[in-house]
Amino acid sequence: MTHFSYFTTRGDSEDTRAQLQAEKMKKNTSEDQVKAMAELVVAEKLRLRELRRVRQIRYRQKKDDYANSMDEMNRQLRDEIDQLEQRHRSVLAMVPSKESGWSVAVEYFRLFQYGVRKSSSEAQMDFLQTSMAPTVVFNAEQGIEAMMERWQRLSRWFPDFEIELDGLERDSLGFFIATTRTTFTLSEEAISSVFPVLWSSKSSLMKKLLGRKIVMRGTTQFEWDSAYCRMVCIRSQADLLTPMLQLLDTLEAVEKVFEKAFITLDFHCK
Repeated sequence: MTHFSYFTTRGDSEDTRAQLQAEKMKKNTSEDQVKAMAELVVAEKLRLRELRRVRQIRYRQKKDDYANSMDEMNRQLRDEIDQLEQRHRSVLAMVPSKESGWSVAVEYFRLFQYGVRKSSSEAQMDFLQTSMAPTVVFNAEQGIEAMMERWQRLSRWFPDFEIELDGLERDSLGFFIATTRTTFTLSEEAISSVFPVLWSSKSSLMKKLLGRKIVMRGTTQFEWDSAYCRMVCIRSQADLLTPMLQLLDTLEAVEKVFEKAFITLDFHCK
């Protein structure tokens, strides 16, 4: 009986120790889990804090870059304004006050700088009717209506058309000679309208031209009738060959592009 009690007590003691050890291990495991979770929470907070810091740095950098780009754009705009004002002063300096032919030539380029637009067509027609002879010769055409129609056609073909007056002088024969710079883009509309054969072929030559900006140098000659105080003849030409040759590389390619085109290499409408 005594031996039985001893073994029973000993067994209970071992069970108790095992239970305590299990509870201790469970407690340690629970503490480890809590500690691990706490470390994860702290790590996540640190990660979010670092992420916010990086985002703030990027945001400040973007603001700085934007401010710098705006400063550069403003500087470029100021330079362009200065250049335009200088060009305007140069042109005005060329115009003698007693010669109305000079002022008519300058006004012609001012009004037709961007071709014909709905907002400007009425003022342009008024100018032509008051400053041109009714039978004015305009390249191969004659008359104010024909002159206006040619300008309208160019404006439809090239919506971003622009012609700038670079200089104006009077030659020994009394003609006013203007030097010009003309720009426009060879858009899909322009190529399909002006170069129909090229457009229908969809060739590699068309791909070379599509979307390219053309810059031409040219001259315009004005004949002024001092007795009638009207322009009686305007002849213009621009060098379209040079920029086309730069884009197409060979004269043969240029010739192929201008096959049945509605414009010539001296920039006259057909």
